[in-house]
Amino acid sequence: MASRIVIVGGGLTGALAAVRLHDAGHLVSLYERRDDLRRDHEHQGRSINLALSTRGLDALDRVGLSQVLREQAIPMRGRMLHGRDRSVTFQRYSADPRNVLLSVSRDGLNASTSNCEAPMPCSKPAVRRCVDHSTS
Repeated sequence: MASRIVIVGGGLTGALAAVRLHDAGHLVSLYERRDDLRRDHEHQGRSINLALSTRGLDALDRVGLSQVLREQAIPMRGRMLHGRDRSVTFQRYSADPRNVLLSVSRDGLNASTSNCEAPMPCSKPAVRRCVDHSTS
């Protein structure tokens, strides 16, 4: 039986949860305070990219977005360690060179999850603007 579900917060987690619950047959309303990232391409929020691991890609794969984001991502194979003696050492994230973290745009990821830009048709929950909320 379909439940009516309200999600407040359309960031990465809220948007993914809304799509997954909607695809499972629930009636989902997603409320977000910010302007719609699908239309607002000049978002002035956080600009630091996100590093996606296998777990993040698995979650995105469940809504059909991992391939789209893989094409836009920059692979990160490791990090540079800078010693006090000015030495520099490269440290891999994994012994297996195929295992990399993927650097993706935070705003691009938010817009993709909100828009569900999957290569196949993807259902979308209703998105509404949330101006204020009360916890009582």
